[in-house]
Amino acid sequence: MRKKSLLLLLVVVTSVSVLVGVSACSGARKNFGVEKSDYPISVVSDNSVYTLLEEVSSYTDRYYASAGSYSAANYLSVKLQSYGLEPLKVNGFDMKYVMAQPLSDGTSEIIGADAFKADTDITSQRQKSDSLNLYFRRPADTDKPLGTVIISAHYDNLFGCEIGRHTVSATGAYDNAAAVAVLLDTASKMRGATCDYDIIFSLLSASTVVENGSVYYGWYGASRMYSTLERLDMAQDISLAINLWRLGGGKNNYMYSYDKATSYNNLFYEVAHANSLDFTAVPEYKRAFSADYAVTVSGRLGTPTGSLHIGMLNDSLVSMNKGVPTLTYLSLDWSDVSNPGYTEHAGFSNCALTDADTLENMVLISGGGEIGKQAVADKLNAVSANIIYTLCDNAALLSDALNSADKELESLSSVTSALYYTGLGIMIAAIVGLIAAYVVVNRKNAARLASAGRNTPPPPKSGNVAGGGSPFEEYEDNGKIFEDFD
Repeated sequence: MRKKSLLLLLVVVTSVSVLVGVSACSGARKNFGVEKSDYPISVVSDNSVYTLLEEVSSYTDRYYASAGSYSAANYLSVKLQSYGLEPLKVNGFDMKYVMAQPLSDGTSEIIGADAFKADTDITSQRQKSDSLNLYFRRPADTDKPLGTVIISAHYDNLFGCEIGRHTVSATGAYDNAAAVAVLLDTASKMRGATCDYDIIFSLLSASTVVENGSVYYGWYGASRMYSTLERLDMAQDISLAINLWRLGGGKNNYMYSYDKATSYNNLFYEVAHANSLDFTAVPEYKRAFSADYAVTVSGRLGTPTGSLHIGMLNDSLVSMNKGVPTLTYLSLDWSDVSNPGYTEHAGFSNCALTDADTLENMVLISGGGEIGKQAVADKLNAVSANIIYTLCDNAALLSDALNSADKELESLSSVTSALYYTGLGIMIAAIVGLIAAYVVVNRKNAARLASAGRNTPPPPKSGNVAGGGSPFEEYEDNGKIFEDFD
C-alpha cells in the first residue's frame, strides 16, 4: 500500500510540474494586426551602422576602468550629443565625469558619464579606478509619454586581460562593439521619427571582469544604472529594458524576453515579420550551459553557476531581477546543439571572449570582403529598424502589450524564480522518485539483510564523488536539471 501511495504521489507531483510549465507558456497575445512601416527605407538599407562598428572597434582597449576605456567613453558621449540627446541631470546639472588627468586630446570631462567602483564580491582585490556608464535621454514627442524605455549595451571588452596564461588581444567586435554600433545607429535614425516613449540610451561598463585568470560575469554597470535611476526617481517609470548583446557575428538574429511567452516579445516579432526583417524564432529548447562550459556568476545575483542558457547570460539579468520587462537582441545559431554550451555560427569556432573576436573575423564568417561587410550591416540594420518601427510606429500596441506583462510575468519577479519555475517542480518529482525507489529497494532487501545477519549498511560517503552519498549527484555534475526551458 505504501508503495502505491508513493507512486501515486510521484505521478501527482509530476503532473503538477508539467501543468505549471504549460501554464507558464500560455496567455500571451499574438496577431496584433501590425502593418508595414512607412518609415524611410534608409533605416534598413544604408551602411552607416557598419561605419559606426569600425569606429567603436578602433578603440581597442575598452576594459573597464582602463585608461583606454575613458577615451572610448568620451567618443560615445560626443556621438550621442551629436544626435541631439540630453545627458541625464543631477540637481539640475548635466551628469558628467571630471578626470584627474585630461585625455590626449585635452578633454578633461566626459558629459553624461556616471562614475562607479566595480567592487566585486568574487575577489578580494578592490578596484581603484572609476568605471564609467553613460546615460543620454531622448524625450518623448508628447506631453504624456507612454513610459520610459531603456536601450542599453555594454561597451567594455577584455583587451589586455590575462585569461589562463594568455593575454587577450582582440577588440571585441562581437562582444560587444557591434551592439554599441546598433545603439548609436538607433539613436541617430530616431532623430527623424516621432516617438511617444521617453528613451534612455545607456552604455554600460564592467559587464565582465577577470580575476586570477578567470572571467566572471558581474553586470556591475547594469546594477549601477538601476541604482542611479532609483536615486534620480526615474526607475519607477521604466516600461521596458531593451538590451543589445553579441550582435553581427552570429548566424541568426533573435529577440529573447523570458522563458515564458510574452505579448510584447510576440509584438516585436510581428513587427519584424511585417517589415521583412530577418529574425529567427527562439527555439523551445534553449539549452543551458553544460558543466564543460559552465560560467561563474557573481554571487550577489543569487544565480547558480552553470544554470544560465545563453539568452540570460547578459545584462538583462539585472533587469529581470528588478522585475522590469526585458528584451534582449542577440545573434548566434541557437538551434545548433553540437557544442556543449551554444554555437555562434555553425562551421566556425566560437569567438566571444577570445582573440578571434575581431571585426575581420566577423566579416569573414559572414562571407568575406564586401559581401561579408554588407551581410554584417544587414543583420545590424534589422535590429535598429525593428526597435524604431516598434517604439515609434507601433507605440500604442506596445503599450497594450506591456500592460499585460505584469500578469504574464507575475511569478517571474526575480531571475531565481524564472529559472526554477518549471525546474523546481521537476526537482520535487525527482526527489519523490528517488525516495520511492529507495523505499521499494530497501524493503526487498530487508529480509535478506536480516537473515544474513549483516549489520546496517554504513552511511553514504560525503561529497559529490563517484559512489558518494548525494542523491542529486547526476544533477550537480552536469546541470541537466536546468537544461529544458519551455
